[in-house]
Amino acid sequence: MFAVWRRLPLKRKPQRRAPSRPPSRRELYLVAYDIADEKRLRAVHKTVKGFGEPLQYSVFLCALNEVQLARLKARLLDVIYARADQVLFVRLGPAQLRSLTSHRFSVLGRRMPVRDLRELVF
Repeated sequence: MFAVWRRLPLKRKPQRRAPSRPPSRRELYLVAYDIADEKRLRAVHKTVKGFGEPLQYSVFLCALNEVQLARLKARLLDVIYARADQVLFVRLGPAQLRSLTSHRFSVLGRRMPVRDLRELVF
């Protein structure tokens, strides 16, 4: 009378795993900004200070991986007014140096303080 159907096990497709990426390397970035409004200037300064060390009033040294760089840019886009403000990112290379006393910087006038890059921990 009634047909009894037996449920056959479904053949599952093998799951493809995302290719394993090497650990994200940190790069040194020089971040400089020119902000037209004082309120936005303070907000940008506070934002960038959370990611790096100030070298001058509006110049920071940041050791960032890809995710941190994207996060910093997204936060800054929420703060700045693109028609009046400017933030400049200069990639200096891998953050593998022990200190800033390298051939990357040339300073005239007051000496740049020597900072240990291991202190730039986030």
